Amino acid sequence: FASPTARRAQVGATSEAPRGAEGPAAQAVRRYFEAWNRRDMQTACEQFSDDCQYEDTQYADAFVGKAALEAHLNKVADALPPTFQFCIDDVADGGEVVGVQWHVENNGEAL
Repeated sequence: FASPTARRAQVGATSEAPRGAEGPAAQAVRRYFEAWNRRDMQTACEQFSDDCQYEDTQYADAFVGKAALEAHLNKVADALPPTFQFCIDDVADGGEVVGVQWHVENNGEAL
């Protein structure tokens, strides 16, 4: 989703309000990406409801439920080098809803 000129920010960092001032959805998004980057998929999945439907545009069908989501995330993480990281570019905080723009990097290079 990101262009080569996208503003970079480390996951967990914010250029706007302090983290405590963010709504619950924005906080959950940050926790998700932080956990993913540590390859802590259990914590990543804790950010979703038990009956979640996770859509990954690389796959035809949604992953339904936390068990399916965790299996999917582990499979994806296992296929990528440990230097692969998600980087948040921008968070549109709507309290209970959130939009996020992100990009991925490998060895610090935007992909």
